[in-house]
Amino acid sequence: MKKLNLETAEILAGKMRSELLRVSATEPLNMKTALRQLNVMTLYRPLSDKLFGLSLLTSDKKHRFMLVNSNSRRGRQHFTIAAFLRQLNLYRCC
Repeated sequence: MKKLNLETAEILAGKMRSELLRVSATEPLNMKTALRQLNVMTLYRPLSDKLFGLSLLTSDKKHRFMLVNSNSRRGRQHFTIAAFLRQLNLYRCC
Protein backbone atom coordinates (compact mmCIF):
# COMPACT_ATOMS: atom_id res chain seq x y z
CA MET A 1 0.00 0.00 0.00
CA LYS A 2 1.50 3.34 -0.95
CA LYS A 3 1.84 6.21 1.50
CA LEU A 4 -0.71 9.03 1.20
CA ASN A 5 -0.17 12.69 1.83
CA LEU A 6 -2.53 14.55 4.15
CA GLU A 7 -4.55 16.20 1.37
CA THR A 8 -5.17 12.91 -0.43
CA ALA A 9 -6.10 11.18 2.85
CA GLU A 10 -8.64 13.91 3.63
CA ILE A 11 -10.20 13.63 0.17
CA LEU A 12 -10.46 9.85 0.49
CA ALA A 13 -11.96 10.11 3.97
CA GLY A 14 -14.59 12.53 2.63
CA LYS A 15 -15.43 10.21 -0.25
CA MET A 16 -15.68 7.23 2.06
CA ARG A 17 -18.05 9.14 4.35
CA SER A 18 -20.28 10.40 1.54
CA GLU A 19 -20.21 7.53 -0.97
CA LEU A 20 -19.77 4.42 1.16
CA LEU A 21 -21.22 5.34 4.54
CA ARG A 22 -23.70 7.96 3.27
CA VAL A 23 -23.03 10.51 6.02
CA SER A 24 -22.10 14.18 5.77
CA ALA A 25 -18.67 15.55 6.57
CA THR A 26 -19.92 16.94 9.89
CA GLU A 27 -22.15 14.07 11.01
CA PRO A 28 -20.62 11.82 13.68
CA LEU A 29 -19.88 8.26 12.60
CA ASN A 30 -21.22 5.29 14.50
CA MET A 31 -18.67 2.64 13.59
CA LYS A 32 -20.81 -0.30 14.74
CA THR A 33 -23.67 0.90 12.55
CA ALA A 34 -21.29 1.39 9.62
CA LEU A 35 -19.95 -2.14 9.97
CA ARG A 36 -23.48 -3.55 9.98
CA GLN A 37 -24.39 -1.48 6.89
CA LEU A 38 -21.30 -2.81 5.12
CA ASN A 39 -22.06 -6.41 6.12
CA VAL A 40 -18.78 -6.86 7.97
CA MET A 41 -19.13 -9.55 10.64
CA THR A 42 -17.44 -8.00 13.65
CA LEU A 43 -16.54 -9.30 17.08
CA TYR A 44 -15.28 -7.20 19.97
CA ARG A 45 -13.17 -9.29 22.34
CA PRO A 46 -10.40 -8.62 24.87
CA LEU A 47 -7.02 -9.21 23.22
CA SER A 48 -3.38 -8.69 24.11
CA ASP A 49 -2.31 -5.08 24.67
CA LYS A 50 -0.09 -5.32 21.59
CA LEU A 51 -2.89 -6.53 19.29
CA PHE A 52 -5.54 -4.07 18.13
CA GLY A 53 -7.47 -6.55 15.99
CA LEU A 54 -7.46 -8.44 12.73
CA SER A 55 -9.46 -8.58 9.53
CA LEU A 56 -10.16 -11.39 7.09
CA LEU A 57 -11.56 -11.44 3.58
CA THR A 58 -12.66 -14.68 1.92
CA SER A 59 -10.99 -15.61 -1.36
CA ASP A 60 -14.18 -14.85 -3.29
CA LYS A 61 -14.23 -11.39 -1.61
CA LYS A 62 -17.87 -11.84 -0.60
CA HIS A 63 -17.45 -12.23 3.15
CA ARG A 64 -15.59 -9.93 5.53
CA PHE A 65 -14.71 -10.46 9.17
CA MET A 66 -13.17 -8.16 11.74
CA LEU A 67 -11.98 -8.80 15.30
CA VAL A 68 -11.48 -5.66 17.40
CA ASN A 69 -9.73 -5.48 20.78
CA SER A 70 -12.42 -4.48 23.28
CA ASN A 71 -9.69 -3.52 25.77
CA SER A 72 -8.56 -0.68 23.50
CA ARG A 73 -9.88 2.85 23.96
CA ARG A 74 -12.83 3.70 21.73
CA GLY A 75 -10.77 6.07 19.57
CA ARG A 76 -8.21 3.32 18.99
CA GLN A 77 -11.01 0.91 18.09
CA HIS A 78 -12.38 3.38 15.54
CA PHE A 79 -8.92 3.91 14.03
CA THR A 80 -8.45 0.14 13.80
CA ILE A 81 -11.85 -0.31 12.15
CA ALA A 82 -11.14 2.43 9.60
CA ALA A 83 -7.75 0.91 8.76
CA PHE A 84 -9.28 -2.54 8.36
CA LEU A 85 -12.07 -1.21 6.13
CA ARG A 86 -9.36 0.04 3.80
CA GLN A 87 -7.51 -3.28 3.99
CA LEU A 88 -10.70 -5.16 3.20
CA ASN A 89 -10.91 -3.11 -0.01
CA LEU A 90 -14.31 -1.70 0.88
CA TYR A 91 -13.06 1.57 -0.48
CA ARG A 92 -10.38 1.65 -3.14
CA CYS A 93 -8.21 4.70 -3.20
CA CYS A 94 -5.16 4.13 -5.38
